[in-house]
Amino acid sequence: VTLSAWHIASINKYPLWQKFLLAGVLVVMFDLNLEQFASAYGLWSWQGGVIPLYNYICWFVVAQLWFFVFHKFAPKFEPSLYVVSALPLMAIFFWLMLVIS
Repeated sequence: VTLSAWHIASINKYPLWQKFLLAGVLVVMFDLNLEQFASAYGLWSWQGGVIPLYNYICWFVVAQLWFFVFHKFAPKFEPSLYVVSALPLMAIFFWLMLVIS
């Protein structure tokens, strides 16, 4: 998820802080979809049935740490079409599974 978000954010020549922000937002948006899917299919549940804001904050923070690693150890790379497409395809799959259920 984080690698795909980082590749998507790196397609354009945004300033570094905007890449970090965009990629973090993409990860959290994906998690919004994932949480609904996982709850609907009984993969996990939250106390009281409410997903805490803390969950999304943690996703954002952990993603930022991974983005730092990607930037530090692979600063110059060409975004891969395969990696770029992974995140949207997973999100579409989870959304369609929600529609079906």
